[in-house]
Amino acid sequence: MTPAWSMSQDGVVHISPVIEVAIIIGFAALAAVLLWLGLRRRQRGPAPLIAARYVWLREGWYQIDMRVINRAPFALGGVSLRCLRPRRARLMAPVKSVSTKDYDFQIWSDPESDKPEKSIPLDFVVGPHEVPQDAGAPGTEAHPAAWLFLPGKKAPGDLLLELTLRDGKGKLHRYEVTATPQQR
Repeated sequence: MTPAWSMSQDGVVHISPVIEVAIIIGFAALAAVLLWLGLRRRQRGPAPLIAARYVWLREGWYQIDMRVINRAPFALGGVSLRCLRPRRARLMAPVKSVSTKDYDFQIWSDPESDKPEKSIPLDFVVGPHEVPQDAGAPGTEAHPAAWLFLPGKKAPGDLLLELTLRDGKGKLHRYEVTATPQQR
């Protein structure tokens, strides 16, 4: 049996051909994994820009307005919105227009029958970002809204929300968003 490596009298290390092949295969596998990770990140695209704010409507009720800007080269669809903090807060999906420009609250659905939940479904699509022009095409921005019910008289401070979006391949992407209060 021949040793895996040996050293000659002049100090040169000689490696067995089997070990040489194993080293080459190891480096090739490492290069393949790094290439795969790089391409996977490139296919995913940059994360969307998401901003959220809320405004007081009446005691216990707030309207959350979000702005979602797609920077990826593929469309994104809204799946759900979940309230992470405060824990006692509940969400409701509103009718298209939930308040006037003066923020006059209008109940178009009955909160008793439309029970507020921790998570609500969303239905919107944000178009792809046009990379060659490095500009957003019409439709690369969406403005979803929701109602937030928070029992008690205390203002919520910052809200922590989780927005779930679906890409063109059906893969879900979750983003945590902090909603800040808007001054009237």
